[in-house]
Amino acid sequence: MQRTPAAALAPLVECLWSLAGARASVPDAALAHEHRVFPDGCVELIYHAGAPALWSPSPDRWLEQPRLFVVGQITRPFGFRATNALHSIGVRFRPGGACAFLGDPLDALTDRTVALATLWGEAGERLSNELRCESELEPLWTRLESALAARIANATRARVPVAAAVDRLLATRGGESIEALAAHVGWSVRQLERAFLRQVGVTPKVLARTIRFQSILASLPSNGRIDWAGLAWDCGFADQAHLIREFRRFTGATPVQIGDPELELARRFVSDDRLRAYFNPPC
Repeated sequence: MQRTPAAALAPLVECLWSLAGARASVPDAALAHEHRVFPDGCVELIYHAGAPALWSPSPDRWLEQPRLFVVGQITRPFGFRATNALHSIGVRFRPGGACAFLGDPLDALTDRTVALATLWGEAGERLSNELRCESELEPLWTRLESALAARIANATRARVPVAAAVDRLLATRGGESIEALAAHVGWSVRQLERAFLRQVGVTPKVLARTIRFQSILASLPSNGRIDWAGLAWDCGFADQAHLIREFRRFTGATPVQIGDPELELARRFVSDDRLRAYFNPPC
């Protein structure tokens, strides 16, 4: 389940979401298995109201996630294990949006999960305690929105060129060259790369590749009949082999394995509605 954020947050926040055991569209039995989460260019703030989940930063290494934490940019698929007691809510920031609330440099969070209290100090601890006092979904979302709204002043920092560059990458579905992107905002390529690392968490090239991967997912036909060569062309890949290599890089699977059980949870977050919101941010 997900909903749009308050209007003041919408330019920076894509949505608020929830995932809860028997109430989720993913079967309970599936939640107990290992899943993979795909890179999407978005930082997330997550609160586990139920049992904590495990995540795998590397093969054969599993760590328990904090109760209230930030998932930085991920550049590769990572493993995720939950239980039937899973009850989580989250805030998905738009690419480049998290910096307004978490500060920079965001690349310090890339491929990591970090307790919010580490970033916000006492304010993070206080929010965690406040969330523990709520049991219903809407009050939990409201608490998160209020905490973010209180920090919206940070959004006044000089982030306009990076925001414009991110919007350009989304509009071209990752097809703009980095040189053209830098020229679009009036910076050198190196200036743009440094600003992206601070404010987005990855370089423009990595974000462009991530957006292009998301474009593959948005272009998959619902009937399962896929013209892979045509899809590769439409999404800006050199050929079908190039598309398959990138798909494997971001999912750990081939395109024909997209329906496999271990990708079931990931598919929740690449629904048609979600991808439309991803590629069409508010003006």
